[in-house]
Amino acid sequence: MLSESDLRDLIGRDVLDREGKSIGNLETFFKDKESGLPEWIGVFTGTFRHHHFLVPVRGAEREGTALRLPWTKEQITGAPDYGNLDKGISDELEREAYRHFGLESAAA
Repeated sequence: MLSESDLRDLIGRDVLDREGKSIGNLETFFKDKESGLPEWIGVFTGTFRHHHFLVPVRGAEREGTALRLPWTKEQITGAPDYGNLDKGISDELEREAYRHFGLESAAA
């Protein structure tokens, strides 16, 4: 599992899908409210129309100066948009993201 320090080092860097194709950049990460460990990453995509996709940290790996995810481009770009960074992520958005990726929450 990637540490908070690893993720901080990768902010602004490429995010790759499971096939190694670039899909955007790491914009931020969100910690679990109880454990304080990184649980979600924010993937920023688009040149003119920006999107901010909420993706689980689970299975993510550092690949050189990039972050490689175990998901397809379609799964990532179909993920919920977390929008405004100032608001963080709501419990509802988190549940929606877990459903989207077919995962159970860490608390489950």
